[in-house]
Amino acid sequence: MKRATQIEIAKRLNLNRRTISRVLNNASNVKESTRRSVITTLNKNGYYLQIHTKPETIVFDIVNRDTYSGSYVVELMGRLSGRDFQFLVSNHTGPRHPYAKLVQQSNILVFGEGIPIKVIEEAREINPDIFIVNLFSMNTNSADVSITTSPWVAGKMACDYLMENGHKKILVISDPAHGTLMQRTHSFWAEIEFNHPDCKAEICYIPLDHLIKSGKMFEMIQEYFKKNKQNMPTAVFCTGGLIGYCLLEAVKPLGIRIPEDLSVLTIDRPEDIGCTEVQRRLDSIIFRAADIVTLAEYYISNRPLLKSGSRITTSPHIFLEINGSVKNINIPYERRTEK
Repeated sequence: MKRATQIEIAKRLNLNRRTISRVLNNASNVKESTRRSVITTLNKNGYYLQIHTKPETIVFDIVNRDTYSGSYVVELMGRLSGRDFQFLVSNHTGPRHPYAKLVQQSNILVFGEGIPIKVIEEAREINPDIFIVNLFSMNTNSADVSITTSPWVAGKMACDYLMENGHKKILVISDPAHGTLMQRTHSFWAEIEFNHPDCKAEICYIPLDHLIKSGKMFEMIQEYFKKNKQNMPTAVFCTGGLIGYCLLEAVKPLGIRIPEDLSVLTIDRPEDIGCTEVQRRLDSIIFRAADIVTLAEYYISNRPLLKSGSRITTSPHIFLEINGSVKNINIPYERRTEK
């Protein structure tokens, strides 16, 4: 459908064309009620604030550059370099005064970590006019643009895939301290409860941070399989890539073969989160990291006029990558591999 012109929008609102232009240029001599009406109509017709009268300042909030999310922020900075932006770097977990000062003097704030709503609200109190982009919203959709990896969609995809391959006895491994992993867990469990009541699913919680610090990453998983040696699940759903890595390392000394004895499905590939010595590739529900950066780049460069409109929540494409770690138990494994 052809986009309405500014002249057509002016006629629709019974305004002068120059009024539309003044709103687009953020002029002060426009009534606030008129501005809100114009911005709402412009939003609905796909107009964006693309022309800046002076370089804008972006503050990138990075808690840890060495994490995978920190690396995405660095890539985003590289893509935006050379354009009409000035860059600053902050850390909201550090000293309050320097962070607040950076937020106050900036036009755009990019959070590189999944953060609580209160952090975004505090940034708005410091600078009510700042445009906030949250790269990993974890369903905390309070920024102007929230990019989420859709944990609810991923959990449902995981359930559907295991059901298609005949698995009715499933172990779910999750971390109760990790919000995104728990959302994936709840989504998977809800799908089982409502659509697959004949399936038996069990959840095993492992506190990843504690186990990493204590050096007992694999022992807890090994204890589960030793205890349930005669009553093993047919498949394991790992809600995160690090959990998938832990599982592979834990079952190897027990002589459990994948997928002959146990099928494994994970969300996020272990190798994508720094597990470089993975013994085999797993069937994984993943998203392309570059897609998150592309979405953030687009909305920063083509910022929507959102003063009176709804905030935007968007997601990169999520898809299933099959690497042969999930066995189809509807047919004999030997017959399947012969094909």
